[in-house]
Amino acid sequence: MMGSRPVHLRRSDGFGLVELVIAAMVLNIGVLAVISAFQAGRRTIDRAGRETTAQAIASGQIGAYEVLPYLREIMLDPSRGAPQDALYRQAPELQDPRNLKQPPSGTCERVGPGGLCLFAKGCHSGDPIACTPVQPSVLGSDGFGYRVDSYVVVRKTRRGTAKLVAVVVRDALRPGVVYARASRQF
Repeated sequence: MMGSRPVHLRRSDGFGLVELVIAAMVLNIGVLAVISAFQAGRRTIDRAGRETTAQAIASGQIGAYEVLPYLREIMLDPSRGAPQDALYRQAPELQDPRNLKQPPSGTCERVGPGGLCLFAKGCHSGDPIACTPVQPSVLGSDGFGYRVDSYVVVRKTRRGTAKLVAVVVRDALRPGVVYARASRQF
């Protein structure tokens, strides 16, 4: 029997080494895709939580202005809080062409970037938080730090002038990341 082979070499049932390696690679690709989808979902949930907290902080800051007496005279005190950096000075809230350089009432004591009035007499008796243009480290309810930039400008409207209070909430560690913007016209 020279031409006969053993029976166990002719059977094709079971997997060979090559098939097992290929199956393991396909399984790894599937598992990695699922893991990366979970990580992307987690990042999205974290970002949404930060944005929600930032919006609550911005609403609270706007609310601090709403309760101030004589809001028409309140402006910001640039000597309070952190220095006003380029992020603060180049914000769209200050660059708007509808902003007036000088409030019509003439109560401006300090002029800020671009000639905008940043400090008026009413701020002395007002809430110091509301009068602070840059708060570099505000702790949110989620335990993360936020930077709160507040802007108070006098803006030209169809009916004359109005005061615009705008708040930008940024990441405290990465100030270029904006989580929320809120504004209210008084």
